Amino acid sequence: MFADLEGPEFDPLALEALALSMVKKDAGQFYNAPDGDENVLLPAGYTYFGQFVDHDLTLDRTTVGEQEADPEAVENFRTAAMDLDCVYGNGPAGGLVLYDEKAKLRQGTKRIGGKPPKTGPGSVRTQFDQRRDTDGVALIGDPRNDENSIVAQVHQAFVMFHNRIIDDATLMNGVAGTQERFRRASRLARWHYQWIILHDYLKRICQPEIYDDYVKPGIMPSLRLYPKQPELAHWPYMPIEFAAAAYRFGHSMVRPSYALNSLVGTAQPSASPPPPDQSRRIPIFKAGAGELDDLRGFRPIPGEWGIDWGYFLDLPGKAPTTQQGVGTLQPAYRIDTLLVDPLANLVNPDLAERQPIEKNLAYLNLLRGSRLRLPTAEQIAEAMHIGSFAAARFPFLSPEQIWSAGSRNAPSFDDDADDEGLDAARAARRPLRDRFAGATPLWYYILREAEWYGTWQDRDDRTMPHTQRGADDMFGGHHLGPIGSAIVLETFLGLLIADQSSFIHQAGWRPMRPIAPADESMPFELKHLVQWALA
Repeated sequence: MFADLEGPEFDPLALEALALSMVKKDAGQFYNAPDGDENVLLPAGYTYFGQFVDHDLTLDRTTVGEQEADPEAVENFRTAAMDLDCVYGNGPAGGLVLYDEKAKLRQGTKRIGGKPPKTGPGSVRTQFDQRRDTDGVALIGDPRNDENSIVAQVHQAFVMFHNRIIDDATLMNGVAGTQERFRRASRLARWHYQWIILHDYLKRICQPEIYDDYVKPGIMPSLRLYPKQPELAHWPYMPIEFAAAAYRFGHSMVRPSYALNSLVGTAQPSASPPPPDQSRRIPIFKAGAGELDDLRGFRPIPGEWGIDWGYFLDLPGKAPTTQQGVGTLQPAYRIDTLLVDPLANLVNPDLAERQPIEKNLAYLNLLRGSRLRLPTAEQIAEAMHIGSFAAARFPFLSPEQIWSAGSRNAPSFDDDADDEGLDAARAARRPLRDRFAGATPLWYYILREAEWYGTWQDRDDRTMPHTQRGADDMFGGHHLGPIGSAIVLETFLGLLIADQSSFIHQAGWRPMRPIAPADESMPFELKHLVQWALA
């Protein structure tokens, strides 16, 4: 995206010190107890929808240390488009591994989380595991969509979405023939999916002023960075500033553990007697874990672990009487410079013999950006801070702001935040200011500006009700900041414009009933797609 800019290769010891300052220990509280790390504007389901979208867009087979000083060596081996090829693979023509004779996607074993209560959650659940071979390997379009039990069920929600479209006579509109029905169903699935990315997901995660500058009703977006026509040898393309920095903001949204349904993950940590294994919070992963100990994937999903989407999206329902706390929805964590502690000790056989720091996801992200020679935040800010960019209306953070913690609404930077995680981050980072003088790693800066600028304001309340914090929220991180928002929006919009089959080129197209709400004034969101697909 910034072809003329090349950043430095940073001192690995400085990157190690920065990475260690970016980890916050899990307090271990009840899953829906008040938690200062939570982004109450963003349901946790969007964390894993974002991971699913990433897998749809990218497949980078290079590893840290292999040809990474050359950006041209980082190739995208699948189509750079929002076309659900991670679900569809090569289509029905590829054989009957993914499809049946009616061009419906094959499903695996049912995984339902207990009987739904007569009132409350349970009506919107992923009902199937991935279809697997005798060794438990998922037979799906992209193996990465089996990385954890949650993204696996996002994948299955889209499998069921396609199949329900196939079965809906109104949507199929009399189309006959297996191939013709597949083409219509897959086209409708893609268009609804793309609409959600642009008008729901990006609207939630990007700074409102930047989003509104790019996305105007009825007007084709005007891009400043991503070319509008094949000006490059490889087009459409996946910018390294997006793939290796900006879009990795999702790592900070990950919670340390999750409740999955009314039976799994909902017990109080202080319960006496101790809860059975399935009722306590389920960590994303932990060393030495057994089948029911964490959410790691690449194995069959346990029998009671079917997700109740009321715990991940803003859907109707209330907590069953056997569950303490209020409500079911788990928010994502804030987009900020603090990652949860399981991400500082990745559980991966390929990393088993590595040094502890080489299992730290923050360090791996920073090291990757360094070896790719990503432009620094200062370099990109200089290129962006001109009149034609909405980002130019927002000042670049000062060194003191960059190497601290908290938002622009924090009263000061004198360690009075009354939050141990922020205080520890400030103490660890301030000495790093001179080590990174004038050259801030791009991934870190994108998270830091989200923490600084991403504070809720009255005019921002365009998603879910803001019930816990007001405009004086000193933590920030409700959405990306100006530079991160611009890079993310330029990339997604560039890919949509480059794809002549995307919905953006279908004049006047809107999500269709019965998938979309009958009330056309109601925005079509991820929860509506999931609710319709799984009903």
